[in-house]
Amino acid sequence: MRRAKGVPGGRGPVVRKENDGDRGPVVRKESGSGRGPVVRRENGSGRGPVARRENGGDRGSASVWAVGILAVLIMFVTVGADLGAVAITRHRAAGAADLAALAAAAQLPVGEPSACERARWVVERMRAEMHSCTVQGWDVSVEVTARPPGVLAMFGATNAKARAGPAEV
Repeated sequence: MRRAKGVPGGRGPVVRKENDGDRGPVVRKESGSGRGPVVRRENGSGRGPVARRENGGDRGSASVWAVGILAVLIMFVTVGADLGAVAITRHRAAGAADLAALAAAAQLPVGEPSACERARWVVERMRAEMHSCTVQGWDVSVEVTARPPGVLAMFGATNAKARAGPAEV
């Protein structure tokens, strides 16, 4: 065993020369970097030694794990955003129905067609569709449908109903 040349004070990695049977001469250099010894072997092509690490089979596995964890994280964030969009759509439909019923009830003294037209105007501004507007006496009932944005629309729409009128005593 000898110390590497060119290192002041004779310190540095330990170099060992061994014979590895059929594969030819091997030079093991213990690097001290914590990665394991570097093995150099003559490659038979006359170009010099080929270097590889003895315990290098796990190299790069942290990158694969990081990419996998990142993909799962992105999936959870996407599903969470989609669930949030569905909840917002449901609240938008309920809000549109409530506001449309109140607007129609406020417009009822002018006439029934005017009341339902005002309800339709409110629902359209809330990005929803009005399915029905019925007036019974001083009560107005409104049914509204809203669709979620993007690809979530293929899963269906959400419906809401609301009624407005004078308070019963």
